[in-house]
Amino acid sequence: MRRCNHILILLIIITNVHAQDAIDVLRKSSESIKNLHYFSYKAIYEYKPTNTNDTSKISTKCYFLKDTSEHFSGAKIRIIKSEDYELLYDGQLNYSIDHKKKEIYIDDPKITKRKLAEGNALNNVIMEPLLATEPFEFTINNKDSIEILKSDSVLHGQAYFFIDMIYHNIGGFTKYRINILFDTNNYLPYSFTSWIFTNDGIQYKSLFLNDFTQSNETPDMFSIDTLDLGYKIIYYKPVKHSNNDLLPLDSKPPDFVLKGLDEKEIQLSRLKGKIVIVDFWYMNCPPCIKAIPHLESIYQAYKDKGLVVLGINSIDTDSSKIENLKNFLKKRQITYPILFADKEFTKKYKVEVYPVLYILNKKGFIIYHEMGFGDLNPMEWEKVIIDNLK
Repeated sequence: MRRCNHILILLIIITNVHAQDAIDVLRKSSESIKNLHYFSYKAIYEYKPTNTNDTSKISTKCYFLKDTSEHFSGAKIRIIKSEDYELLYDGQLNYSIDHKKKEIYIDDPKITKRKLAEGNALNNVIMEPLLATEPFEFTINNKDSIEILKSDSVLHGQAYFFIDMIYHNIGGFTKYRINILFDTNNYLPYSFTSWIFTNDGIQYKSLFLNDFTQSNETPDMFSIDTLDLGYKIIYYKPVKHSNNDLLPLDSKPPDFVLKGLDEKEIQLSRLKGKIVIVDFWYMNCPPCIKAIPHLESIYQAYKDKGLVVLGINSIDTDSSKIENLKNFLKKRQITYPILFADKEFTKKYKVEVYPVLYILNKKGFIIYHEMGFGDLNPMEWEKVIIDNLK
């Protein structure tokens, strides 16, 4: 893990020479991208989550064969992370290939609706504009409502067009900023950097391309037939989670003794006689973050009437995250106890996705369970609480 310094490099190299209109650069880039057939590049992807100053890094080699008849991904794709692991989309199926174990995981995107690497960090090494049918269409069509600045830049002796785009109040974020470096010769994007500004801080992502090559040839490297036939084939089966997967209603959940930020222990079985909400959550979970203010509001409204709210976190337990967690809770004025557990404990409560919430009655039985969060959930919680406080 390390801090990223690319942003500092970019700030140093930028000059304020307005050689060409930014929208004109985007349009010319769009035309160049549409003419791509086969291309490859080495990708360096870096990512900094909102609630930490550390940056993770991925390096891969990526290959693409664009096909105008391929509407799902826009291209056949091969991503090589290492000698042991790669991903392949051959135009019909997605393959996750583990050469070390000699296993191939297969899923059909027509059934699973998943693009290659979706839900995988390797998804971020794909520069999406290069596969888009109409690259930069949204920005070009909404140019009057987006702050767009252009400069000429030099990086490692190579000239680039530098485009800085700022979007306000989009996708629930206070500000969304994108920087793209374009090659001045062919107008193809060389790097894509984004900052998402939220009330919790800044999320940073960058994707740099090296050794970009393109050709009109059609190489034979996008077929699973080129691999060892001795590999074990495993077909991916999508898992549909529902409340039925949780601990059942009218049952007693496992007892626990857990410590919180203040090092104090709380034992569930000692809370009989009170209504107890048990919420499984973590910091970088968007639906968890949406639920937390509602839980605090309900806690304040009913804590003096016999309600206890416990937030259980098994993700942000590393010592390096504790200070961020304290700041996270302080910013939201969360006062109910936050307890730490390990992942083995969460399995006892059937937690496979986040958030998961249980409400227990005064006798310690489950009277409500919910997976995920929706706008109507707080009203449901409050009704259950009122009905059972009587």
